[in-house]
Amino acid sequence: MDKPITLCIFLHGTIIMHSSGQNVSREERVLQVRNNDSSIHNYSSYIPIGNAVDKLHIWKKQGVKIIYLSFHRNKIDIQKDNFVLRKFGFPKGKIVYRKKGQEHKELIESIKPDILIEDENGNLIKIQNKKIKEDENDN
Repeated sequence: MDKPITLCIFLHGTIIMHSSGQNVSREERVLQVRNNDSSIHNYSSYIPIGNAVDKLHIWKKQGVKIIYLSFHRNKIDIQKDNFVLRKFGFPKGKIVYRKKGQEHKELIESIKPDILIEDENGNLIKIQNKKIKEDENDN
């Protein structure tokens, strides 16, 4: 049996966002973050971005192992991330986060994912060594 593809995906700003970011442009969401909008720190009220839930379920059906990467470092905020993922029906997956003094790069290198997805300044970055279908209609 083949080893499953491991996908690491950042949570905040990639698949979930603050609730006041709903129905506004990406530029407006960035401005809200820069202006420290009140919903930014209400982590349990975060919502999915676009069709993230459906896309991840498609990949999970293909046998992909999903690992969620959180920007948070404390357990209470990690629990809020988990609450949001369960509330909106994201596929099951482990949530990982940086330990004190650890950089994201070090965390990712320790996991060695086949695919890493992050939204860097509005540009979706996807690093992959293996192919997964973008949707159910891909061949």
